[in-house]
Amino acid sequence: MDRYLLIERDGIITVRTDEGIAKPEDCLVLPFVSESLLHLEQQGVKPIIISDQSKFFPGKIDRTTVDAIHEKMMSIIDEEGGRVEEILTCSGNGPGGESNGFPDPAIIQMAEQKFGFVLSETYFITSDILSLRAGWAAGCKTGFVKTGKPYKTMQILRNSDQFPDLVVQDLLTTVNRLFPLTPEDGNYTKTNSN
Repeated sequence: MDRYLLIERDGIITVRTDEGIAKPEDCLVLPFVSESLLHLEQQGVKPIIISDQSKFFPGKIDRTTVDAIHEKMMSIIDEEGGRVEEILTCSGNGPGGESNGFPDPAIIQMAEQKFGFVLSETYFITSDILSLRAGWAAGCKTGFVKTGKPYKTMQILRNSDQFPDLVVQDLLTTVNRLFPLTPEDGNYTKTNSN
């Protein structure tokens, strides 16, 4: 069975801002993202990027602009050797017209249906409290990366009855912890303890 890693776009792949990424020129890919995605590929893990744009649809951004933003993001990642299985975007409009942005787990459940992974065995790596709540509601394992909005989210988590399964500094640390290299991978270096 294929292995997948769900990764929130804003705050983990791209720089998270309160204004959001409204045009391709605003898209800044964080350091070590391509290395992280390359590491996943070496480990046979397929990354799926989840992008919740529900607070910007309609009005501030449209589907064509989101596609252009993702095109720019992928050109940067591709240029540096990274690979992504798919980018799934939540526009905020569910099939019945209801909102399906985070903390609603609809986009995560859609990924599960499309790719056939088991939610309880799959990590959703997030950078915000709303996306963490979506992961919990979907029944995923969750990881919180501190490159998004760490202060606000950590304050909320201190008084929460739920906590992520993993809390780390960045995506590279996450993938190294979840999918460590072994001597068989060829890029492993054993350190001498003497």
